[in-house]
Amino acid sequence: MPNVIIPEEEVIMSIKGLYDFEIIDCKFNGKSFHDNYFITTNKGNYFLRIYKPNIRSVRDILYELDFLNFLYSQGLNVSYPILKKDGTIVTEIIKEELNRVMVLFSFAAGNYPNPTEETSHLYGKYMASFHNIAEKFTSIHERSYKFDIDYIINQSLEIIRPALSYRPEDLNYFENLSEIMKKKINHLPLSELTWASCHGDLHFMNQYIDKKDITLFDFDCCAPGYLAYDLGTIRWEFAFTDDLWTLFLDGYTKVREVNNTELSAIPMFATIRNLWVISHNIKYSDIYEVNDEFWDINMYHIQKWNKKNNYM
Repeated sequence: MPNVIIPEEEVIMSIKGLYDFEIIDCKFNGKSFHDNYFITTNKGNYFLRIYKPNIRSVRDILYELDFLNFLYSQGLNVSYPILKKDGTIVTEIIKEELNRVMVLFSFAAGNYPNPTEETSHLYGKYMASFHNIAEKFTSIHERSYKFDIDYIINQSLEIIRPALSYRPEDLNYFENLSEIMKKKINHLPLSELTWASCHGDLHFMNQYIDKKDITLFDFDCCAPGYLAYDLGTIRWEFAFTDDLWTLFLDGYTKVREVNNTELSAIPMFATIRNLWVISHNIKYSDIYEVNDEFWDINMYHIQKWNKKNNYM
């Protein structure tokens, strides 16, 4: 069933009286993985997310909200969930006979960062602080998946196969790459990799920077996993700008130690991160466009990356 965008007026009526403020305005903030709205009130600005149906379970969402509340309680700048008057966070509404979950989040000041030398170093320090806190997090709610090798590689490949079967040479490339990366990662002393809650989707569009203050948001993909995988998602952002990655890593290691096993694992996780992103876009092709141009761009970048790292 296609996603139905809830009109702004209906959103206002759905949250009116639930929070300790008066709503002045509500603007739809664009259709993405979920539906987001910009809320203006007499006590400031907020972001409202209405989760698309049949993507995340309530249990998954509660894990995400637990994680955000914990990070915020420890002093990390994140867009955190706002309590309603009754002390709860989640509001369920029914639209087109489907239950939708709605959550209000704090406003993140600033804009998407321009990856400069200064912001890369700053981002490294921020991410190290995030990981230091994330390592202590626990939740009574269990996430429906984990960022382990089976999920990142095997399940991603199961999604890629039927979508790429009409380009057998490219599919064969992914099959071979998956086997190579599994062997390389499993050859590492995995006990030396820290397992904790990851953000899982650390691209530059999931953070704002205001002067020198970074605020991280969109924890929708968060799950337990290797923190080196989180770093791998960032390494992929800096895949062909090694000078910025070096500055990021310098900032990170000023706050948190990275051992040699993690350093070896990061580019490997960057590689399989790309597999996960491709499968994610295929799985939700009603949101993301998957066509020959999509495959051409992804094949170009992953082949360039693998050649650079002597993986294939």
